[in-house]
Amino acid sequence: MASESDVISAQVKFDMSQSNRRPNTAPAPQGSYLKELEVGRPPFKSWTGPDVVFDIIDKDKSGHVSRDELYRFFRGRLDPDKVASLFATLDKDGSGSVSREEWIKGYHEAGFGQGAILGQDQRGLNLLLDLVSHHYTVDFADLHKHRAPRRIPRGEERGITLSQLRDIMRHIEARCDHEGWMGVHGRRLRVADVTMYDVTRYIIKPSTQEQRSSYIERIAQDVQPPVWFVCSWWGESFRNLLDCLEQHARDRGVPDHCAYFISAFANNQWRPDPAFYWSTFQKALRNCIGTVTVLDAAGVCLRRSWCLYETYLSLVKADHKWDLYTARTHVCVTTMRVTAGRIDGTKHRHCTAVGLLEGDYAAADFHACQVNKPTRENFFPLRLALRGLESRLLEAHTSVEADRKAILTAVAGENIFKAVAKVNQIDVAKKEARIPIATMKAYLRETSVVEEAKIDMIVAEVNTNKDGEIDLDEWNAGWLKIYRENGPLGVTQSAEEEAYLQVDRAIAGRVALATLRNSANLGPGPAYQSCIRAIGQSGTPHAFVLLSGCSPFDESMAKALARSLPTSLKKFTFIFRDVATESGRAFVSEFAARLGEGYQRKLRHLTLESNTIEADGARLLAQALATAPTNLRELQSVSFGMPCPFGHEAATTIAIVAYSQQFPKISLVGERIPLLSNISLPKLGLTSADLILLCASMASGSCGMVDSLDVSDNKIDNNGMRALELALKPGTKAYRSTINMNIIDLSNNPYATKSAKQAVMDQRKSTDDGSRTRSDPAAQSNKTNVVRTATSFQLATGYEFRIEPIVKKD
Repeated sequence: MASESDVISAQVKFDMSQSNRRPNTAPAPQGSYLKELEVGRPPFKSWTGPDVVFDIIDKDKSGHVSRDELYRFFRGRLDPDKVASLFATLDKDGSGSVSREEWIKGYHEAGFGQGAILGQDQRGLNLLLDLVSHHYTVDFADLHKHRAPRRIPRGEERGITLSQLRDIMRHIEARCDHEGWMGVHGRRLRVADVTMYDVTRYIIKPSTQEQRSSYIERIAQDVQPPVWFVCSWWGESFRNLLDCLEQHARDRGVPDHCAYFISAFANNQWRPDPAFYWSTFQKALRNCIGTVTVLDAAGVCLRRSWCLYETYLSLVKADHKWDLYTARTHVCVTTMRVTAGRIDGTKHRHCTAVGLLEGDYAAADFHACQVNKPTRENFFPLRLALRGLESRLLEAHTSVEADRKAILTAVAGENIFKAVAKVNQIDVAKKEARIPIATMKAYLRETSVVEEAKIDMIVAEVNTNKDGEIDLDEWNAGWLKIYRENGPLGVTQSAEEEAYLQVDRAIAGRVALATLRNSANLGPGPAYQSCIRAIGQSGTPHAFVLLSGCSPFDESMAKALARSLPTSLKKFTFIFRDVATESGRAFVSEFAARLGEGYQRKLRHLTLESNTIEADGARLLAQALATAPTNLRELQSVSFGMPCPFGHEAATTIAIVAYSQQFPKISLVGERIPLLSNISLPKLGLTSADLILLCASMASGSCGMVDSLDVSDNKIDNNGMRALELALKPGTKAYRSTINMNIIDLSNNPYATKSAKQAVMDQRKSTDDGSRTRSDPAAQSNKTNVVRTATSFQLATGYEFRIEPIVKKD
């Protein structure tokens, strides 16, 4: 039960400042102020109704308020004569006590009860102002800084910066306790309890009352395009939300001037526009580099339809980062000083929240990413994160039931579009992806996923451009418009269930990937099994797993992980340094077998970093690569990290197999290095294996024109020098990449002899002396016909390394 001071909300309403400005001689019509304030009021219990106030004053729970109880409540607040006048007004039957019925009747007669919200009717406010001894005048200049309102037509450009969020927090701290704010359930609010519902009622709407605009348009000096999209439940504490975003900014290195998109501040709360949620927020999400999902302590966020829908849209968007944060004060110890950007620069970082960065490192993790990332994320409550595996879109709820139905309809419609794209091999992840109207119409008729009578109406509505093709945005907009105007579209139950299941599995799979390390720390228990099961069912196109230094990671867990990888993977990164040797071997063996059997046919980019990948494991992977023409047709890059965990013999084996299988420009050194024209790799502990794989990548054509190569201060021996010498030789295929290599730094490689280094330099010099132009196909006429013939020669190890020279056809 709240304290008696709770009802002091009559003194504390922000509306009093507005009523003070209005002359009492010309009061507003009864209820008009309330109607303005309560546009789109949420369908929950009144936040301070008459029953709540009555229960607070009725201390003895007799069902009647006595004169003494009313005096005690107002002691020190009202003049005794005013209390006596108030009691006489309420005691209609003159019994000497006020019954609940009399209280409610007097409450409404005073004007308090319009809309069941205390003190928000003008007449009720005037009565309260006559009774209350202290009046509060609210000035929002601390928020808008005396700036004139700024019209921002595009809602997706109404981001809010951290400094503006801090201003709101200071505003709450200045007013909440002093004025005695009341929450949605009629209880006195503490600063830490203020939610977005309360912020909307006490700050957003009153500060924008004159302009009838969004909050951002009132406080911003210019457009504020957001960089990050925020997904959160409105019932979460505003302080927790700010703590999470502050920590996110420190972790990610987000500067203060970069904006976050929070719908409550971007939308016009006076005239809520349904189109805002179905178009504007999706445009904002599409323009942002990532989404921050703020998870409350009870996990309600993952049971809200809007939150699940926003998270799902974030996960299916290509190259879109997704971070999961929750408020938790702790001290995180990093392994070394971090000074990048705004990151705390000490080993002991005082954190207000903790986040899981699925598939990515935080700026705060550098320069020891593989140690600092798991250390930082280990503070995330595992039990809370695992609730994401149990989220169900069909069972989620919204404040407005119509919104929930619309979300379910939107998901079903989007799934139909993706099904058509899949059948016709169209990649919907690409912005330019479009489906012919005729193809869509034929699919709808053939599969009967919607009612036959509505197919023509659907096709006509979604074809807004009349160009005979539609993209996903056009389809979604038309689909929802038809639903709002005509009701349900008659999607079959099986199609709906499949669509909802895909959402559930996508969210569960990404949450599982984000929490896999924390689960693995507990060993092969239920948490780990739940995670790998969710990963296997997710259908995710990419996965990033970091288990370096995870001592509980044993052979059974390694094999289970390899078997759980979904066949939909296009990019897989697994970093497992410093785990048990047997575990590493078990994973490589199982994973290589799956590659050879064709389970990962869609794989394009593969990264396996571990010091447990030995020569035998490398040979197993080489055997898997040998099945490329059948099972790995789309493979574009393979990386084993730097330095390479195995020797030059195994590296040569992989290079030979990869090259002989005629991969289309495959890189054996990852995705990024081949994009560089100046390759700088000093002081990384590289061995000859790394240089052999790099030269093989040049020979395959995955590298562009390389201007300089710096591999100084490493551990490269004569085998690597020999591979580089061959790559510099005119006529070889690798020479296409090395022809412009004018700078080569091989210094401080003590394992290579001086003669081996000199041979590399001599080869470069001989090329510069004139052979370059004669051997370069680019320097010859475009009409010249060339053929490739394979030439074999031996490395110092005795392993054959094949490079194709280019010779002129006779």
